[in-house]
Amino acid sequence: MAIKSVIGKLSLSPNYRDFVNEAVSGYEITLLDISFEDCTRYETLPIRDPKHRDPFDRMIVVHDLHHSLSLVSVDEKLDGYGAPRLW
Repeated sequence: MAIKSVIGKLSLSPNYRDFVNEAVSGYEITLLDISFEDCTRYETLPIRDPKHRDPFDRMIVVHDLHHSLSLVSVDEKLDGYGAPRLW
């Protein structure tokens, strides 16, 4: 989220730290670290669309698959990975 905010693809008010702290305090949100296992899974994740090679999106997919979560994204290019997508 912080990276997407810095490159202008996500607007967080007022900033990443405050946004996350506020979100976590009001909801059941778990922040996930990037583990060695996540990196191992990342290495084996196939590239479904050669035009879509965003490493951060791919790590989000790895987290979703590894932890049985759902993607929250409007990016239909992520659908080919088998992780359920909301939104």
